[in-house]
Amino acid sequence: QLKNKHEKQGRLAWHEWVKIAKSDAGAKSKKLLEELIEFSWEHEKSQAFQDDITQFIDAIFDIVSEAITEYESYKQKRGLIDYTDMETHVKRLLHNPSVAEVLTDEIDLLMVDEFQDTDPVQSEIVLALGGDKPGKLFIVGDPKQSIYGFRRADIEMYAGTRAALEKSGVTLQFQQNFRSRSTILDWVNEVFAKLIS
Repeated sequence: QLKNKHEKQGRLAWHEWVKIAKSDAGAKSKKLLEELIEFSWEHEKSQAFQDDITQFIDAIFDIVSEAITEYESYKQKRGLIDYTDMETHVKRLLHNPSVAEVLTDEIDLLMVDEFQDTDPVQSEIVLALGGDKPGKLFIVGDPKQSIYGFRRADIEMYAGTRAALEKSGVTLQFQQNFRSRSTILDWVNEVFAKLIS
């Protein structure tokens, strides 16, 4: 079938070359198809293939860029903001000395749970609101539970913030767990020891 298509059209689509390359021939035909399979994998080195991939990636970025522009326009026309806008606006407001002064004076204690999942913007807001005086900021986090890397959460940032706060505050490490058996905790700690050390 692919042979007939090649003869009629003079070419095969890239996914068809991949299909040939991944074909699983029987024992009798395997030797005969070895060269064809090896040749099929060469499509990845083809300049035409590289050009098509580049064009495809460029098209995706163009579509995403247009979608973002259209989304921003949609929000502006309707006076809407999304969650990311809220964070960005608060961060920008905190660069205004008068706003920052009022907010930091009004906040006596700032408590943040799951700090390992904060992104850079959220972290900057937290530190701006609660990092100016010892004992004003209380954060709780566990790098082993970080699950929002896809949203720019970074345990390195958590570690850096914790290290900075240790210089002027107190660090507590919980020794008792009421949710998991000790065997599970021991296994997790052993697995993660090298990853986060």
